[in-house]
Amino acid sequence: MSKGNKHEVVYDDTSYIIDGKRIWLACGEMHYFRTPAALWKDRLLKAKRAGLNCVSTYMPWNMHETSEGEFDFSGDLDVEAFIRLAGELGLYIILRPGPYICSEWDFGGYPAWLSSKEGILYRTNEPTYSIYYKRYFARALPPLAALDATRGGNIILIQNENEHHMPEIPGRLSYFHDIDQAFREAGFRIPIINCNRFVDSEPTGTIECVNTWDDPIGDLLYMRRHQPHAPLLVTEFWSGGLDSWGRGHVTKPVRDVVRKSIEILGCGSQNTYYMWHGGTNFAFWGGRLQYEPFFHIITSYDMDSPLAEGGELTPKYYGTKLVTTLASSMGAFFADKRIHPEEVTVQEGITVLPIKGGGGGWITATRGERDDAKEIGVSMPDGTALLVSLEPYGAVIVPYGLQLTDSAYLNYTNLMPFGWFPNMLVLHGPPEWDTVVCINGTEFRDVVPSGDVPEIHRIDDLTVIILSTELAEHTWWLDGSLIVGAAYVGADYNDIRLGAGIISYSEIRADGSLLRHVIGERPDKSELLLTLDEWKCIERCSEPFGNAAEWMPIEGPTGLTELNILYGYGWYKIEFETESPRKLNVRLPHSEDRIILYANGQAVGVWGYGEGATLEGIPLQLQKGANTIVALADNLGRMTHSWKIGEPKGIVNHLFESHEITMEGPEWREGVFDRSWIPEMPGHLNQNHRIPELELMRLSVAEYTLDLATPQPVQLMFTVEHPVMVKCNGTFIGFYENPGRGFGDVLIPASLLDNHNRIEILLWGEANGDALDSLKVYVLADALTTQAKWSFSPWLEPQSTLAVDHTGDGFPAWYRADFSEWPRTGPAYLRLNHGWKGQIFFNGHNVGRYWNVPPQQDYYLPECWFQPNNTLLLFDESGQIPTGAVIVSTSEWRRKEQYEKPLDVVPTEQRA
Repeated sequence: MSKGNKHEVVYDDTSYIIDGKRIWLACGEMHYFRTPAALWKDRLLKAKRAGLNCVSTYMPWNMHETSEGEFDFSGDLDVEAFIRLAGELGLYIILRPGPYICSEWDFGGYPAWLSSKEGILYRTNEPTYSIYYKRYFARALPPLAALDATRGGNIILIQNENEHHMPEIPGRLSYFHDIDQAFREAGFRIPIINCNRFVDSEPTGTIECVNTWDDPIGDLLYMRRHQPHAPLLVTEFWSGGLDSWGRGHVTKPVRDVVRKSIEILGCGSQNTYYMWHGGTNFAFWGGRLQYEPFFHIITSYDMDSPLAEGGELTPKYYGTKLVTTLASSMGAFFADKRIHPEEVTVQEGITVLPIKGGGGGWITATRGERDDAKEIGVSMPDGTALLVSLEPYGAVIVPYGLQLTDSAYLNYTNLMPFGWFPNMLVLHGPPEWDTVVCINGTEFRDVVPSGDVPEIHRIDDLTVIILSTELAEHTWWLDGSLIVGAAYVGADYNDIRLGAGIISYSEIRADGSLLRHVIGERPDKSELLLTLDEWKCIERCSEPFGNAAEWMPIEGPTGLTELNILYGYGWYKIEFETESPRKLNVRLPHSEDRIILYANGQAVGVWGYGEGATLEGIPLQLQKGANTIVALADNLGRMTHSWKIGEPKGIVNHLFESHEITMEGPEWREGVFDRSWIPEMPGHLNQNHRIPELELMRLSVAEYTLDLATPQPVQLMFTVEHPVMVKCNGTFIGFYENPGRGFGDVLIPASLLDNHNRIEILLWGEANGDALDSLKVYVLADALTTQAKWSFSPWLEPQSTLAVDHTGDGFPAWYRADFSEWPRTGPAYLRLNHGWKGQIFFNGHNVGRYWNVPPQQDYYLPECWFQPNNTLLLFDESGQIPTGAVIVSTSEWRRKEQYEKPLDVVPTEQRA
């Protein structure tokens, strides 16, 4: 990309323009912070080879300023180096610095310490919040502004915030303006974009973009009507799925992804695959989503992406390559075209999308969700009728009226182009399909070949190449030639890789000549497996027995963040006395995410979310006299969005003796909504976004009677299919809204309760009599720990590497395995067949969380982390020995139907 002092980046209704040249972006999302820096070039080159000319990336504030005021932009966090490397490979960058990013990342990218700031309101123009994000921007952005495309760099767009869908948040537009101003003060002069769903009635001064999956055509036509003077850009095309602990692996069919990609292009829109390469949530960086009480993101962020977690090329890579190569190589023929929504037609369930402008145009036909339509007749503007195939992906885009060169004019064709390369037009379709191509008014016909050798037609100085769609997926542009039939082409001719059983490929040169290359015997690429036979226990944690190197006194229940434990685990010790033995149920209200409890040296249970844990209360046996309760608190990841964003972790309330009760009722009645009930609580898809919808929905009120002999705290828990509000004796307690599902964990303090109480639960939508069947009510009868001595100890890696003479035996323990050099340069995965839940470290790197539940069973070990001698270190919460662990070269997902959960997470003999 050209360097210079001053360049102009502008836009019109069809594309972005740099120094008068139209730019058409074929983009994929890839995060530098989810891939080690040593592998950036590999991933970026694979992006370029797939036809991408642009990469989009977030910037996570919490990685760059993990500790307040201490910034890190080095090593794997050197975003400037990542951007420069992309530029060297000819890739533009869309920069998305936040300050809020979501991305299923812990706290939506906010640093954990931010939650300790009194009075802070995230995602608003509130002064405290503004001070901290502007300080971060002032440090992070100026070095990157030097890479702005107006200065000859490769950052072409910068995004303001992310998915801010809350039009009724006070000061919203002022907040956007402040971010814009911070970008300009840092030195950015490129266009600013956003992806806020066009929810503002007033313009924000930035270009609105689209995030989509279900209905890209509908979303883009809506955007075209409402923003007629700016180019269309999909900032997130959700081509994969989110994986969370305890659920099956989420995928999206290749056919649907490719079809919808063609539809996006057919609407005259540029596109960004989210994710194109997902990478890994190393260490403790995976976040939590609001859709269910337990929806915590796994360590892998593979996302069913075209480029898999370890850099493997997937069927989705090859399928989407057809569209991205077309978009980038023929971008000049898209960049001056636009769609006219009134000209879109539907013929027998097949949607036809025309885009035109400048010279010529494109016609896209898509069968949508239909599987029976295999072909369709389309009419060119000159009246020519063509039969086009919708196979194999259910959609096709064909050109007409394109001036390819000064002497070559493409009148029309019934094949979808793979791409335009200097004097070479490559077309593809299903094998044996009758083709029609008209150049300079002269039509010729052919049949798509079914073999691995394409048909080549030479027309004056133009070469037209016809091949099957499958062969097009394995075609690459390299140094002025087309490589046909290779599985991948790396940096040069020395890195041409063939698929299994393939020994040759074709090369088509600029003059149309074809050469066949035969490669000799290739290295064995079969599955490689290394069994880790010898694991030694190097520490059984002494904390459950009340012992630790250092217990620091604390003032009662205190969240992990307040204890400066920003991520991961922490140990609590609570010491108190009882006058006589007691057997009771205890609750830890609002303490998250998982709390493993030990009483007097015995494991008693796990409070919280996920397999092996409970929110029903934990049986506890106390002895007469001194009692010691030790708790291992596990922060599984903070909310990435919702009104709960910034939620505390660890033990934030006392341990209560509790018992479940029932309330009288409910009595149902119709309610009348008052929008003043809804507090201003910034989040993502939160209540403010829904207020207009709530006003239109039916409101039902379930009224209960709660009688208490003595006013004591009460906890309500429920999961329902409605937005929910809870009131106690007329006082607002909480509003619980999620996309189509509300879950509540409601603590009503004793100060709001009398002997006779009225509990109202308001539900929006068509609520029936069983809507609240999930409701459970607990009285918190006695705070056991108000007079206790509280202390805390950080969770630390063991200092010793020597084996001890015992194993975990049901208590947390650390295990170590050593092995020599891994004989493969590609990706490797640790497959844990035993072990329960914990953390993996590899050669000093924190690989991430592991858990013996679906969907993840293989954990990525980046090849750049391997050494001649290697060490794996595992912390297992239950002390299970990871026998049967292996390192494999090909990953697999744990299918939910194959999952056999352990009989006891805490061994029965260790329960009190």
